[in-house]
Amino acid sequence: MQLQRNNLSHLLLALAFLISSLSLIDPVMLWIELIALCAVTVRLSLFFGRQQRLPSHRTVNLLAVLSALTLAYFGFELGLLLSMLNLLVLATALKLMSLNNNKDYFRLVTSVFFLISAGFIFQQSAIFTLIYCALIFMLLLSLAYHINPDAELNRHSKLLIKQCAQALPVALLLFYVIPKIEPLWRLPSEKSAETGLSEAITPGDIANLSQSSKLAFRATFTGPLPRPEERYWRALVLEDFDGKTWRVSPVRKQKKRDNWLQNHTFTPTLQGPYYDYEIMLEPTHQTWLYALDLAQSEQTNLWLSQDYQLQRYQPSRSVYTYQVRSFYRSKLYSNIPASNSDTQTSHKSENAKPHNAGLNEIKLNLQLPTAGNPRTRAWIAGLREQYQHDGALIQAINRHFAQGDYRYTLTPLAMPFNPIDQFLFDDKAGFCAHYAGAMVYALRLADIPARIVTGYLGGEQYGEQFLSVFQYDAHAWVEVLLRDEVTQQLHWQRLDPTGLVAPERVLYGLEQACCARKFFSI
Repeated sequence: MQLQRNNLSHLLLALAFLISSLSLIDPVMLWIELIALCAVTVRLSLFFGRQQRLPSHRTVNLLAVLSALTLAYFGFELGLLLSMLNLLVLATALKLMSLNNNKDYFRLVTSVFFLISAGFIFQQSAIFTLIYCALIFMLLLSLAYHINPDAELNRHSKLLIKQCAQALPVALLLFYVIPKIEPLWRLPSEKSAETGLSEAITPGDIANLSQSSKLAFRATFTGPLPRPEERYWRALVLEDFDGKTWRVSPVRKQKKRDNWLQNHTFTPTLQGPYYDYEIMLEPTHQTWLYALDLAQSEQTNLWLSQDYQLQRYQPSRSVYTYQVRSFYRSKLYSNIPASNSDTQTSHKSENAKPHNAGLNEIKLNLQLPTAGNPRTRAWIAGLREQYQHDGALIQAINRHFAQGDYRYTLTPLAMPFNPIDQFLFDDKAGFCAHYAGAMVYALRLADIPARIVTGYLGGEQYGEQFLSVFQYDAHAWVEVLLRDEVTQQLHWQRLDPTGLVAPERVLYGLEQACCARKFFSI
């Protein structure tokens, strides 16, 4: 074994390990990254002669014990996959500190190769592919120097390039010829139809998702379960509409990102009774979480955005457990001030919108395409002339859904042109996303801010404290901005047009709604 000083193979191995671990800065905890950086610093000091000896076995062993205990503490929160990845980085860093024989060297090379392979799970862009290919070449170069340390860099490089070029056709041939065997384990796909909701939906997306029987999450309550009509599990708020697809607004996403970077916290008003429960979330590869309104969590890695969406800082790539307290009678107040003296709208003054910092949120939830769906536009214009007050107009829209002979179905007809017109006046058959989208569109035409909320509704009860929520419980509903009669503050009020058309969906779940002859299109 070559001496530690000027050992180029060790230096290349250490640099490859450092770059590969830094590429996993998101799933790997910061303190483990710092230990990896310390290990590489030790190898650099040995290489340049600023340090003559390796750290003592006692020091490395003590660090290993403390690190293992810390990782075990955080492991319950990280889940199995991320815990194993963090353990791999930690073990490699500790072994790198004490590297002094051939057996340890080859073990480390294998570990870094495995770490690069794990990197392809979390980083799949073209840039990271090039970086990982360069790291593989660096590891091969380290092996070459380890076997023949006296050869020059050009000789090793040319030989490796030649060997890689010879191996590439064989690798491609094996890739296309050998039958592809299903893996023994896999990460969940990020497709909405398999893992859950997505940030953009068309009406058919949730309909397809609701035909999946995969588990979304389990909830364990410390007290009585909420009533079926209270089991609205909030996930995403969709405020941007292009005439066909509803999606999370880019303005809202940028605002959340700014608040997160500036550590601005949102502390809503919490009052009244609450539910205490724990959720065991299946992997989603997303940062959003599910909870009943109005959610609060004391976990430091969770935060609540101003659209009342509960989120975590890292995507849920494995089963994740978190605790929530939901104040189910608290109102979801907007951050818009109560004063309305600056601006008047076209209808009564009590419905006026303030011209201030909160005006952007109102504009965001009044946004509509400039054209399309002419029959819906004419219908709402007539209603607005008849009902000047927002509350009366909302009741008129509710009556339209309740008395309009609408049907609840998972298999509606395609609606390629003026889809809201076709749904409201021709087909009158659709799924929750059809009803929610049509109602928000109608409310915005009437100059009433509204938005779609997606999540899950219901859950199967197991025992007195457990609920299991499946993908077929996926649901979409409406939130409308109203003024509190007491505080005069604007708040978001839930409306569910699906409940007007198919109350069985709210009270008994999807199966009852689809099997009831009155609401199901055969």
